[in-house]
Amino acid sequence: MKAGLNMPWEFEKEKEDGLNKEKIRTINNEERRDLEEYFRCVRGYSEAEAKNTLDRYLFITIEDYISECPGYQGRLIFAVYSYPSFHDMFVYRDDGIERVKSERESQLENEV
Repeated sequence: MKAGLNMPWEFEKEKEDGLNKEKIRTINNEERRDLEEYFRCVRGYSEAEAKNTLDRYLFITIEDYISECPGYQGRLIFAVYSYPSFHDMFVYRDDGIERVKSERESQLENEV
């Protein structure tokens, strides 16, 4: 892993596990555009705020992810903001990128 003054840190890792091959890397230009659109359209950021968010924090893509049980298969994007406890996970759906709610968020919604 290479660390420097400019974020994000860049690294690649390949893992072979039966038929499941995962590749971990920094986000590419397409994913950057998708995240920028998400921050503008869903979170209401200005174009400058969206770009600043993508420049300041760490975004990692995990390709070919397969969850256990019924769930998700595809690309995951993991975002870490100011502190490790401030993070998001994004997945790709038919209509674009979507933030994955934490288990706790889902529980709270079900309680209402």
